[in-house]
Amino acid sequence: MSPASEEVNHAALLVDIKATLYEIHKSGMEDVSIGDAFEALLHAGSRNGVHNPGEFFLLTRAFVLLESLMSELAPHHNYMKSFREEISRLTAQHFSFARIKKKTTTLAREMNAW
Repeated sequence: MSPASEEVNHAALLVDIKATLYEIHKSGMEDVSIGDAFEALLHAGSRNGVHNPGEFFLLTRAFVLLESLMSELAPHHNYMKSFREEISRLTAQHFSFARIKKKTTTLAREMNAW
């Protein structure tokens, strides 16, 4: 999100974001709709003078479609659990000490070649 103008209502934006986060927190992670949460954030930004980039709209739409498909194909599947597991796996894979060491070494060699 980025300001659309100098007229961003920061206080109201903060209230709207806190309300969205409160709704997520009180409903429990297994019942959270990421699409609905993103949509609430989009509306909070729009109401308060914040420009929402097109990519954020596309991401929101992708989550809404994904959630809809999942509720039809596997209504009892806990996709938030699967999402957390996949994020953990990707984080371990891409931010492991070995990977960071390898990338840093490669970068140092490339910089030394200049």
